[in-house]
Formats: sequence, C-alpha cells, structure tokens
Amino acid sequence: MRFTLEALNSEGATLSTGFLSALVASVPEAPEAAPVRLASTRDSLTVELPTVTADGGLTLEAYELVMDDGSRGEYRPVNTSDQPGLQRTHSISNLTNGLVYRFKYRARNSQGWSGYSPVASLLVAGVPTRPARPVVLSTSASEIVLKFREVSDNGGSPILSYALEARDETTTTFSSVETYDGESMTHTLEEVADSLAVGKIHYFRLKAINDVGGSEFSDVASAALAPLPAQLTPAPWVDLVESSLSSMLVRWSAGVTVPSSPAVIGVTGYRLYMDGGNDGSYRLVYEGANRPGVQAFRVTALDLGILPGRAYRFRASALNYNGEGALSDEATLYMCLPPRDFPAPEYVSSTETTLTLKWAAPRVSNGCPVYKYQLFRDTGAGDAVTVQEGGDIEP
Repeated sequence: MRFTLEALNSEGATLSTGFLSALVASVPEAPEAAPVRLASTRDSLTVELPTVTADGGLTLEAYELVMDDGSRGEYRPVNTSDQPGLQRTHSISNLTNGLVYRFKYRARNSQGWSGYSPVASLLVAGVPTRPARPVVLSTSASEIVLKFREVSDNGGSPILSYALEARDETTTTFSSVETYDGESMTHTLEEVADSLAVGKIHYFRLKAINDVGGSEFSDVASAALAPLPAQLTPAPWVDLVESSLSSMLVRWSAGVTVPSSPAVIGVTGYRLYMDGGNDGSYRLVYEGANRPGVQAFRVTALDLGILPGRAYRFRASALNYNGEGALSDEATLYMCLPPRDFPAPEYVSSTETTLTLKWAAPRVSNGCPVYKYQLFRDTGAGDAVTVQEGGDIEP
C-alpha cells in the first residue's frame, strides 16, 4: 500500500515529492493446535502439523517442527530453520521405544516467525506382539471355557484391551464375541448367549490392542460344543487266545461312536496306559489318535520289558475332537496264559456218603502259579452237564 501527502495554504496545494510504501500485515499467529501423531513404530514417529490459517495476511513460507530428546531436554529442529519449507508431515526414526517425546511447531511469513504451538507429548510405541493361541479349558454340551495369556511384549504402550473373535465350522468369517469384556484372562462362551451350535466345531482367535493399534490375531484355537468322551467300561482285559508268554493282547471296549444326541460327537481314537511297576506311575503305551477302529494293543516283552508271571495294571481312555475322556477303571492283568496239561482227577476212596479224589498240579503253569482249583461234577443223569462242587479249593 502507498501513501502520499498534500500540503495546503491560502495560495494553493503542493504534493509531496515521493510516495511511502507500507505493508499492512504481521507475523502469523501462533498455531492453536499441537502436532498430531499419524503413526508410530517401535523406533519411529510420523508427525503431522495442523494447517495454520492465521497467516498474518501474507503467504506462509515455512513451518518449523522442534522436538526434545525424550528426557525433557532442549528442543531441536526436526527440519532446518534456514530452508524448512512447507512440509507438514515428518517421519522421525532412531527413537527409543517407550519414551515420550515433546513436539511443538511454528509458522513463518515474510514478516517473521509466529510463536510456538502448544506442546504435544507423543509416545514411541508399536503394536503389541500377537497373543498366544487361546487354551480350551473345558467343554460341555452348553458351553466352552477359554483361557488367555497376556502378551509378552506390549509394543511400548500399555495394553488397553483384548478382542476375541469366533466362528463355527459352517462359515469362514470371524465375528466379535460381544460377551467378552476385553480384560479377563478367561471367558465362558454359552450356547444361547453366544449363538453357539451344539455339536459343531467352533474356532477362536484373540488380538491385543494398545494406544497405537491392534496386534496380529493369535493362532486359532478350536473346540466342539460337546462334552469329552464318556469313561470306557469295563476295564481293559487280556485276549487269552491271542496272547503268549512273551506278549499279551490287551483289549478295551469301544466308546460312543454313533451320536445319541446332537451334543455327542464321535470317538476319534483311544489311549492305553500301563503301570509297569505297580506303583501308580502310569505311562502311555499306546497313542491311538485318529484311529477309532483300533481297540487292542499288543504289549510285548521286547518293547516294554514285561516279565512272565508279573502283574501289570492298565487303564484306557477314549478321545474325541475336544480331547481325552476319563480313564477307565484299573485292570490288573498277568503276563501269563491259563495252565495246561492238567490230568483228570484220580479216585482215592469212597463210602456210602463220601467220595475222596486227588489230582496232580498242571504240568505247564504258563508263567503264573496256580492260586486255586475248582472241582466240577456232572449231574449223574448221563447228560455231561457239570456243576461246581463246593467253593474254591486252595492249591
């Protein structure tokens, strides 16, 4: 804007000999908003400067962003003040995870620099590491209980919440579990409240959330809305026909394989445990996962060191998709066969009311001592039907 001056007296007027040029403007006003964090990693920040509209009446020429050292030290420019430019987005790397850095900025026009904006305290952090796979604690026909573990690394920022998602076997799309509170390390999903399908397999995944964002989802856990297999009954037994003095074939009953209700799922296999020392320390001797048709296992002296004449204890269990059912009752089985080469009883004497007999021990005990005898007689009617005579007889 230009100015000139005119002087007047009674004789007339005279203009000044030149013009005054003056700019009606000022430096920009200090920004009202603080810098904003656009993104963060474990060692970097991306910061954006809000636009300054109070430019003092002139075109802005530059912004300057300054920051401290994360320990409340002196501010230093992020870009140089000589030629800072109008860049409003800045990426700063080589920062320390978990520290809070202070930022502020100012604007410049041809008249000079504005004052500084309010200070922004920005945390350097990344997203948390992915959580561990959820653990299925228990299942039934009406609920599934899950357990979670806290993430090992929060990314430098406290965990704000966890998000749980689920789907069933009829879809590939996960949905949020709205009944989960986002904090508890266990959660029970119920058939009605969580729209679970009885007898169907359900899949679960978890992610951790902090101030920066959400982690990757955990590996997927799965469980059927169904109970574990029922306890096998009776206890395991020895198939004497298929056994020998060096091995015994142990058999067990089949679990429920045909669903009797929507909540009963098929047996997928069996396990057999043996107590080799009769001290209660059972060990797994047969793992039959995914082999539901196998209901026997041959225990051999070569593989398991069993000895003829010794007693061994066995328990069996059934498996389904959810895991292992209760162990069967305990069976004490002997590593031997029935005695053989046993001659007929011999006549000793008789009276009108008594008959005395004797017999020799079996020529072959087959690994186990004889612990009792049973004496049988026929009915006397010539039909060869026998009945036990008295009780057990000690050898």
